[in-house]
Amino acid sequence: MLLATLAFGVDDSFGPRPLAWGFRYGTVLFYVPWLIALLPICACAARWARRAGATPRERLLVATSPALVLGGSVTLLAISVAVAARIGGHAIHPLDAVGHFLIGWLLVPGAVGAIAASPFMGPHAAAPPRYGSSR
Repeated sequence: MLLATLAFGVDDSFGPRPLAWGFRYGTVLFYVPWLIALLPICACAARWARRAGATPRERLLVATSPALVLGGSVTLLAISVAVAARIGGHAIHPLDAVGHFLIGWLLVPGAVGAIAASPFMGPHAAAPPRYGSSR
């Protein structure tokens, strides 16, 4: 998780501008270097989970957790800002929050994590024999 957050911070400071997809109430931003950084991070997480004996459902959860934790944190922060703005009398478009945060921060990065985990979703390989075992 720390590596994923650091990759996002470096991208935000020095990386290219995000891709923007506009729709009626706002814009969804896609941070491409962040999505690319998620691929090896999520794949390693799924591989380690498989080696530890995790079920496919647990592997998927572990692989998508960097995207879900960071995206969930940003979404909760945005919701609190939107509520404060609404209380302050500003016009808020709820569909902007749905598009920008749920799609751009949760669904797309979560899908990238699931794609990265896909090679490790099969059955767990037999563990190599341990030294000193009777096998």
